[in-house]
Amino acid sequence: MKTQQGPGQWPSGARWHAHKKELTEDEMEQARRDRARQLRDEDELSYREIAAVLDAEAIRPKRGDRWHPEIVRRILANPSDQPPTLRRPGRTA
Repeated sequence: MKTQQGPGQWPSGARWHAHKKELTEDEMEQARRDRARQLRDEDELSYREIAAVLDAEAIRPKRGDRWHPEIVRRILANPSDQPPTLRRPGRTA
């Protein structure tokens, strides 16, 4: 079972290890999310402003070369700091 947000995408902050068949925390992605949260919570910046700061600090997104406000919103929308699980949403164990 694989938990994906969209076609070919794992939850923010996760990395799939096919040979181990496990989903683990991606430290670089967690650092990106932590910095974005810090900018939102401490400096009360908008998604657009957070994207601009991350670009200015040379913190690159997982894909592409620039941050987009929608990507910042999606990263910050995930309330969990815990590594995601392999259980699909809506399914009971």
